[in-house]
Amino acid sequence: LTQEAMHDSQTGIFNRRHGATVLNSEIQRCRRFGRELTVAMFDVDHFKGINDTYGHACGDLVLNSVVATISNSLREADAICRWGGDEFLVLLPETKIHDALHWAERARQAVASLATTGFGEEAMKVTASFGLAAIANKDSTPEELLWRADKALYRAKESGRNQVFVDPG
Repeated sequence: LTQEAMHDSQTGIFNRRHGATVLNSEIQRCRRFGRELTVAMFDVDHFKGINDTYGHACGDLVLNSVVATISNSLREADAICRWGGDEFLVLLPETKIHDALHWAERARQAVASLATTGFGEEAMKVTASFGLAAIANKDSTPEELLWRADKALYRAKESGRNQVFVDPG
């Protein structure tokens, strides 16, 4: 029951509720010890089109493939959770924004190099967009940090997708 309460049944990673708990804990730790924290919001570009064209079962395969790729790029101290639909949150503790930018660019390239096979013979290329935000000061709230990362994500999408944008904070 604990596993089910904390993890997304589709992807096996943390669910939104547990991700929010981990985020709150990390922000508290940052405040207490003056540590770094960067968060990344990312989603699969044109995911609705994948579901509409190939079906939800194929969409599930794409999500699992993307999550596995991103998870393989993370350190043990990092955390990933499904925030909603095809949107994900990655917590990068002890990570300065410029280091997180390098990680996100590598992760973006890894997703773009995937050759995800859909149903039938057709291979699909999948891309993802990323938005990053770092904890700005010890008064930062989880909501503010998430809002800034989400704003950067939507700037990446509005600028053509398959990009990483940083909120200057």
